[in-house]
Amino acid sequence: MFVGGALDSNAGRVVRDLRARVGRDVDILGPEGLTPLPLLTRIAGPAARGAFVSLPGVVTEALPRAGTEFARRFARTQAGAAIEPSAVYAAQAAHVVLDAIARSHGTRASVLYQLFRTRVRDGLLGDFSFNARGDTTESPVTIMRVAEGARSRRI
Repeated sequence: MFVGGALDSNAGRVVRDLRARVGRDVDILGPEGLTPLPLLTRIAGPAARGAFVSLPGVVTEALPRAGTEFARRFARTQAGAAIEPSAVYAAQAAHVVLDAIARSHGTRASVLYQLFRTRVRDGLLGDFSFNARGDTTESPVTIMRVAEGARSRRI
């Protein structure tokens, strides 16, 4: 069963109620709105165990070396807060946009042209470019499964 929602809109309770109704033989899948997984587990309790959660992109532990090093350096500025993968994606996006601006003639059209010409090698997210529609050539999805003790593992 797919649970489309977010923890702040009661999706954790939906997971708990679904599990009570359908049992453990039915898989539950949800979007990134069910993260962070320890919070899902705290809200849904044991019902969260075994649930699958999709996350656009890769988790911090699966980043290439440049991304891992950025996350480590950035973590030192965050007073013990966990670094979410979205922070690394945002940093890479900022770099791509600033680089396109620097290569442009200063017009909006020129910046857009330069964005489409961007080819990132060994970036925070690895190697990628943009296709004719502006989508990145690399768009992984990570599927996590809630495991015992609020830990999770990638599948």
